[in-house]
Amino acid sequence: MIRAIAEQLLPIGGPLALPDTLTRGIPGEVVGNVPLPGLSGGLETTVLASSVDFRALIDFPDWTAQVFIYAGLCLLVLGLMAWLGSHRLQRRAWGRRLALSGGGLFVVGSAWSTFLNLLTYVLG
Repeated sequence: MIRAIAEQLLPIGGPLALPDTLTRGIPGEVVGNVPLPGLSGGLETTVLASSVDFRALIDFPDWTAQVFIYAGLCLLVLGLMAWLGSHRLQRRAWGRRLALSGGGLFVVGSAWSTFLNLLTYVLG
């Protein structure tokens, strides 16, 4: 069954085809590595999620807000220059995306404590 599915997904032919002697053990390896049905339930996920300390994950250095502000301002200025100064539609769209990304970084850096509070609330 696994060989039939693999042949449908990845039709390989010609000089790159693998001989049958090399692919004979692949189905046994795949079937042997599949976990039992009871081991991938919701209990293990709950135990793993409860053991992660999300506060330690969002413990950023003090200068992170300044980096967000300055990077956002640089991207905003460069994006506005590309957006408003170009005549090609592709470059204008690229500049608009760059300017909006810079504006988003600037807003996040300006309201850094609010952003951290939101992350703490979402991560539990």
